[in-house]
Amino acid sequence: MGRIYFDIAPFGGYPAGPGVYYECGVCEDFVPSIPRNAAACACRNIVVDADAGRVSVKDHARFRAFRTA
Repeated sequence: MGRIYFDIAPFGGYPAGPGVYYECGVCEDFVPSIPRNAAACACRNIVVDADAGRVSVKDHARFRAFRTA
């Protein structure tokens, strides 16, 4: 799967949509930006609350977003 990474503004929102994923630089896991239920990476640096439409990132320096090519 090819990855195309997004440039993320410090105070902007996170990209989301079909084929968009969040990658954790701590545990190297990735989670979908729009999961059916809540989703998190293995170390919980990234947590996506599907019901609230909210993304929580503990260490922004170790976070990237990409879409599949």
